[in-house]
Amino acid sequence: MLLAGYGAHLATIALSDARQRRKAFTIVWGLAILGVLLSAMSQLASYHLDERRDSGETSFRTDVLKRLDSVIHEPNSSQRKVDATTLKTQIEQTYSAKHLSLATPSAHIHVTAFEWHMPTNYGERAEVKISFQNNGKAPIRKLIFAGHAGFCILQAGKVAQLAFEQQMISNAPKVSAVQLDNNDNEVPVGVDRSFTITSSPWTQNAIEVFRSGKAVVYVAGALTYSDFHSTHVTSFCGFMGSDGQMKFCGKFNREP
Repeated sequence: MLLAGYGAHLATIALSDARQRRKAFTIVWGLAILGVLLSAMSQLASYHLDERRDSGETSFRTDVLKRLDSVIHEPNSSQRKVDATTLKTQIEQTYSAKHLSLATPSAHIHVTAFEWHMPTNYGERAEVKISFQNNGKAPIRKLIFAGHAGFCILQAGKVAQLAFEQQMISNAPKVSAVQLDNNDNEVPVGVDRSFTITSSPWTQNAIEVFRSGKAVVYVAGALTYSDFHSTHVTSFCGFMGSDGQMKFCGKFNREP
């Protein structure tokens, strides 16, 4: 870069006008100096990036060794198996995210519809059919869906409803790595699937309270699935009132 700048400098010497020559000198060497500074900044940024990556890998190795030691010394054989499976899954996820995510296509679950059916007679159950599609670029190898329903009385006010909503989210069924590993549900790319969340039987009073607009029905849950190199979770939370309009919770609706 400096050599190119010097060549341009020699070319400006041929200018007969002193003022134009000084202007040319300033432009040529200004650009040369700017190029050197930009190159130095690029090298510095690359150095810091490598440093952060090395630090992250060192931290990851230390954590793995520490947890592996804990697994080895776990006296309960059943718990040792669970801990070892969980550690194996997390190592695979971390390795895949670093080395395979760009080369290997990923699966992706997109929730497409919620279909609500509310009880009209004593003893019937509320049902919510949740449809989803694998709109990623790889098939889903393993899939577990889990969720629950809740009946929220609105008379207590908005604060109480938000507290109920948070409870629905916090208590949503969880899926462990062992459960997922033992599952064999597969979903090809572009294929639609659905599952249904069912409430407990409704009393006549619950039906009347809901119809009068004094209560709403909540559903919350998640679809946990894996493809060839990682595990993903699509979570959802929403509620329905007597007006027939579904509303989503302020949080927990996430797709990876």
